[in-house]
Amino acid sequence: LDTFPIRVPALRERAGDLGLLAESLLARVAPGRALRLTPAASRALATRRFEGNIRELRNLLERASLLADGEEIRPEHLGEEAGAAGEPAATAPIAPEWLTLEENERRYLEWAVRHHEGSRRSLAARLGVGERTLFRKLEALARAR
Repeated sequence: LDTFPIRVPALRERAGDLGLLAESLLARVAPGRALRLTPAASRALATRRFEGNIRELRNLLERASLLADGEEIRPEHLGEEAGAAGEPAATAPIAPEWLTLEENERRYLEWAVRHHEGSRRSLAARLGVGERTLFRKLEALARAR
């Protein structure tokens, strides 16, 4: 069966095809609806690192079609990993590579501090930890730098 192998590039290697693929898949997952991606949603998709294949994109678009009320799919319909308001996925707190739990926590805390616009008390509440716990973690983070 391996007489004539055909290499099919992964979706992450075919970023230029995402627009056409998304358009075609939206017609299949939501027949009868004229769904389209907003420019911000297209940018969010373009910056996403697809680890899977076309099924990952199809599942993402199917979920987005269910979440979208109108005819437009916005970045928030694509899920948290797409980033808010079309931010590149690289700014989201989810790391694409394998990291230790300690490193993940460090990166997440750095991200949370940069993106939170309130007091440390409200940040602790948002993270679901006590103020003292957050203070100790931030102190450890500062010492590690």
